Amino acid sequence: MVALSYVYVVLPWLSNTVALHIPTAVEQQLGEHTLAVLERTELEPSTLPEARQKALQRLFEQAQPPEMRQARTPLRLRLMSAPGIGPNAFMLADGTLIVSDSLVKLSRHDGSQVGLC
Repeated sequence: MVALSYVYVVLPWLSNTVALHIPTAVEQQLGEHTLAVLERTELEPSTLPEARQKALQRLFEQAQPPEMRQARTPLRLRLMSAPGIGPNAFMLADGTLIVSDSLVKLSRHDGSQVGLC
């Protein structure tokens, strides 16, 4: 019972409390450092056509709620090629959402064909 309380009550509370007290500058540095490491080891620039990348950027911006655009750590989309990793997406501490080209290619419909971008 104590172990379950720790896992389902204490850890979530503690992680939320710690996360809310991390300075924005630390979040930014952590995200930038993580991206630099990933670019040296696993990720490459996107190979999607430039027009497709721009359309996805516009769609991402339109999909964000207005309050998130003003957040202390604003969200950004970064399209990357991830050879050998497969379809993937993940968020860095600085608000950068990494989406792999292969994940984009799996999408049958992203809204751009219906005038959302």
